[in-house]
Amino acid sequence: MELKDNSNLPDKDDICNWLAYSLFQRSEMTNSMDDLDRSIVVNRMAVDACPDILNQAAYSSNLGYKLHRRYELTGEERYLIESCEITELAAETISSEHKGRADSLNNLGLCLSGRFERSGNMDDLNRAMEAAAEASRIASLDHQNRALFLNSLAKCLCVRFDWLNSIDDLDWGIEVIEKARDAISPGHRDHDLILSNLGNLLARRFKRTGQLKDLNRAIDALAIAVENTSLEDPDRPRWLNNFGAWLGTRLEVTGATEDLNRAIEVSTEAVTIHPASTRNKDRPSWYNNLGGWYYRRFEKQEDVEDLNKTIKYAVICRGRGSARDTIQKHPLVCGPRTSYRLLYRRLGVQECSTIPPHWLGYQSR
Repeated sequence: MELKDNSNLPDKDDICNWLAYSLFQRSEMTNSMDDLDRSIVVNRMAVDACPDILNQAAYSSNLGYKLHRRYELTGEERYLIESCEITELAAETISSEHKGRADSLNNLGLCLSGRFERSGNMDDLNRAMEAAAEASRIASLDHQNRALFLNSLAKCLCVRFDWLNSIDDLDWGIEVIEKARDAISPGHRDHDLILSNLGNLLARRFKRTGQLKDLNRAIDALAIAVENTSLEDPDRPRWLNNFGAWLGTRLEVTGATEDLNRAIEVSTEAVTIHPASTRNKDRPSWYNNLGGWYYRRFEKQEDVEDLNKTIKYAVICRGRGSARDTIQKHPLVCGPRTSYRLLYRRLGVQECSTIPPHWLGYQSR
């Protein structure tokens, strides 16, 4: 039997680093918290086993990013604190000549941005933008993560727009995210993520400027992102909800029944798939949106089944035991123009007779 030469096998730190990367990628694809936790453990082993200080810093930066993802999914602040500490030290250690410099800056920017969203410290946001901008600047045009660096910078600009309401930040963010879209191939796993973010930025600019062309472009981008995303993708529910929300926004402008029906369709799918996912922490608001679209269609067509579904999703959203309780305690969930005449058809005279008119948003004349 011929013996194989094992002298060129990777060292333990390299093996652990790649295993941690593989586990993390699988956790992103399957939404497995167990894989994410295992990737963090193995990443720590890579850091501990690495004899080279620069590579150790690069592994540490990767660990910081995984910890930040753990924070995003659980909201546990200890992961955010550790992720910021680790990525700051890594970015300080990795020299400008090291191949992992751009990645380390991007990871730092993501962690600082997360800390800003929790604390509101504008210094964290400005530093996050500087790190993301530097990562985008020093990354070569063919760098495998350049589009993600640009995406990170665009997200920081969007956050700053939300706080300072500067249209310049929003315009810059759209310019940057369009560069990210152009820098990534349509078949890349992150292409749809970037399209989704582009759509949301364009839709935000529509809300600010009223330019319908931005809203149309936003809906087109989100439609492509949703169409290309697999049914198993953990991000699909969130993108569907965003798609439905902006279709609903266009409905308010154009009154197009087609947009209303499509909003109901995609919003229904959003609340149906991945029901136990930890990434669906916003599900109550999704139910509220869906109930709102059904109520809008009921207003147009007066189909009692749409009113039934409005109240069904209101009950789910509010966690109440009956339709009457929901309407009585949360009168506006079915819309301020709901009247006795409409509710009779769903609840009956006896139940409606005990609900004061002002609880229904009804004004007598």
